[in-house]
Amino acid sequence: MKKPPVAVILLAASLSSLAVPSTSFACVVTTTLWDQVHDADLVVVARIVRIERPDAEVRDEDWMSRESVLVQVIDSWKGEAPASEVRISFIGGPPRWYTEGRTVLLFLERGDLMTARWRAAEAQAEETPAAANSGAENDVIESGETEDVVVETTSSWTAEERARAAVELEAEERRFADWASGRWIDAGIYGDVLARTQDFNGLGELVRRAADMQANGRVSLADQRSWMVAAAANDAVHDDVVYGLLGMKDDLTNEELARLADIFVRHPAVGPSDIAMLELLRHYPGSEVDVTAASVIEAAVRIRPIPDWTTPIVVEALHRYGDDFSERIGRDDRDPAGRLIESQPGAGTIPTIWAVARRDLGIPEVPPASPPGRPAPPPTD
Repeated sequence: MKKPPVAVILLAASLSSLAVPSTSFACVVTTTLWDQVHDADLVVVARIVRIERPDAEVRDEDWMSRESVLVQVIDSWKGEAPASEVRISFIGGPPRWYTEGRTVLLFLERGDLMTARWRAAEAQAEETPAAANSGAENDVIESGETEDVVVETTSSWTAEERARAAVELEAEERRFADWASGRWIDAGIYGDVLARTQDFNGLGELVRRAADMQANGRVSLADQRSWMVAAAANDAVHDDVVYGLLGMKDDLTNEELARLADIFVRHPAVGPSDIAMLELLRHYPGSEVDVTAASVIEAAVRIRPIPDWTTPIVVEALHRYGDDFSERIGRDDRDPAGRLIESQPGAGTIPTIWAVARRDLGIPEVPPASPPGRPAPPPTD
């Protein structure tokens, strides 16, 4: 693949602030369902009719992809589709899991409006240079060419390089605006969840409710938080929502904590997001939460190899009992001769520490929790 010029890298980074999915030369973008609904001009459930690809030589030369996908609209969750069939474009090309006949959830933006939003965000950033440049020495933009990774640090550029980049960027902006005009651009990251969600209707209700709330003007943080707590019960977006709630954990009401506790007890993820759940519930009392945490740990210590999230969830679980996991390292995991104890061969010492802590603290022995089969995020190219 042809390496994009520096200006294109900067353009991709600018566009990423509008929740554009990551491409082969842009940083991975983290966004939320709430943000996706807000930024989309049209959210539809659609069936892929045809994938239209030009010659490979042309496609590989241009990150503003000439590939397009024709979809048949099945239902609209936000906005009104212009026709029963819509042709959509992509920045960097369609995801590799797009196949003809597949039903997908599309968060579409009109190309001209995407350009306008990006320019408005850029203008706002220029008006607040102090905020935009904070931590500039640590700002890194990654770009890739096949398996190689090229790292660019804008803070190290010379005045001549900055001036040249500004000219290139302006030209690339115009080129992007020309390409985007008149197109529907797929800017979503949840397209594949429909094939795996256990609550299709519930997901639609969440999207419609968010769209209605956002259309009525400025949404209070309390209302957004309430929506996110409700969304945490949906298997398709559970993990996304739980991580998003971490930034609001100090504002969660007792009622909201009770709802999160109920979700955790009924449907633990048996995965990394359970750590975030326990962090949200750190000061929420409840033996059912304690028992569920123990069941998740029992499941984790039986997985081979033991997943990386096991240790932090043990830390969170013991914290609920006022216990410090770090003090047990080097004490509970060694025999009298100082040798490490592996109560489960090949599993390290986490099972040993957990078993000792469980006996010390009177944590009941419970069967391992079963993963609920929540969908993983769609793969990115």
